Amino acid sequence: MRVLMLSWEYPPVVVGGLSRHVHALARTVAALGHEVTVLCRHPAGTNSRTHPTTDTTVDGVRVVRVAEDPPHLTFHEDLVAWTLAMGHAMSRAGHQLLREWRPDVVHAHDWLVTHPSIALAEAANAPLLATIHATEAGRHSGWLSHRHSQQIHSVEWWLANRADALITCSKAMRSEVVSLFDVPGEGITVLHNGIESPTWE
Repeated sequence: MRVLMLSWEYPPVVVGGLSRHVHALARTVAALGHEVTVLCRHPAGTNSRTHPTTDTTVDGVRVVRVAEDPPHLTFHEDLVAWTLAMGHAMSRAGHQLLREWRPDVVHAHDWLVTHPSIALAEAANAPLLATIHATEAGRHSGWLSHRHSQQIHSVEWWLANRADALITCSKAMRSEVVSLFDVPGEGITVLHNGIESPTWE
């Protein structure tokens, strides 16, 4: 299969566990003989002049990396606007990619890549798979009192309901997704995070 994964972090851009998850998954799927392309971003604060889009292959995974667009938006002060700008840059790079390579499935990792993931899945006429790693409500003990959190929650809801298939990394997260986004639990696959045992031997 040809798999297009979208993630807002991918090594060497590491913010939390998502980067490590996607990195391990991409390498493992590629090692099984599938064609894997990861669409991700350059470090924050870059722009298309200092850091033009790159297209490299690392550990059998094709990595297409873009700069945020425009660069003056900041993650900590303008998260939603910053996310949309990053998504716009990813969409442009993704459409360029589709001119010569078509995925069989598009795999979105979390809400920050919702917009480009949906756009590219539709452009490629490919099914959209989404892994919900966490939720805004879960990060705030169930509260969505701020407009900022409500905006993020609405994007998460859109991704969960637009995706053709959903994955969570635990049964608890599956229950949370069902409750928050009104999606049937039987349509969600639970795939626990793995451990690369050789690393710990």
